[in-house]
Amino acid sequence: MEKKVMNVVVIDDHRMFTKQLKDIIQEVGEKESMRINTVEVHSSAQAMDLLEQTSLAYTIDFVFLDIKLPHMAEKNIITGEDIGLMIKKRYPKSKIVIVTTYNEPYRIGTLLKQLDPAAFLIKSDLDPKEFYLIIRQIITGVKYYSPTVLTVLESYMRNDYNLDEIDRRILYELASGANLSEIAEIVPLSRSALAKRKSQLRIRLNVKSAENRKLIETARELGLI
Repeated sequence: MEKKVMNVVVIDDHRMFTKQLKDIIQEVGEKESMRINTVEVHSSAQAMDLLEQTSLAYTIDFVFLDIKLPHMAEKNIITGEDIGLMIKKRYPKSKIVIVTTYNEPYRIGTLLKQLDPAAFLIKSDLDPKEFYLIIRQIITGVKYYSPTVLTVLESYMRNDYNLDEIDRRILYELASGANLSEIAEIVPLSRSALAKRKSQLRIRLNVKSAENRKLIETARELGLI
């Protein structure tokens, strides 16, 4: 019986992790009677070279993508998310598996919305004893989300508070230390419109204090950022 062939790309700048992941993928292939061709790259530049040199007719089944990659200004690549968006455009049938250290609810929510990953792994959630089983589940076509990702999804469904993407971005930037003038350079709203939004956020989240600190603390307690 001819073995099923699968092509996998691993994009991560941590070489020890990519080697471990590649070894597990190969082990899964052997046990599942699949021939898995795995290519690993360790920077945004290498990832871009690979994508630009690979024929659009070539099938990439899975891309294991680290989000925290060194930026590449000349190609307008700031994070792995930008590479993920390019993969979705060039290879729409490829399944993206996010592998990242980011665990902030806002970032997780944004990545889920933008990349619609087949799996989402938070590195701090990974138990070495379960890593093989998780990768086997993903490779055999079963969706997998890390516990942290599931917690964020549950929190979003339970505590939506009618917040849109701009509301969440405002909270995220405030928590990062930005003021309204700085946020106005990122979000397509004027400073006065942002101030009004922030006031509405305090009302929705039942924050009595006018201090940003209390608004941020409440948003974090609710799992919104």
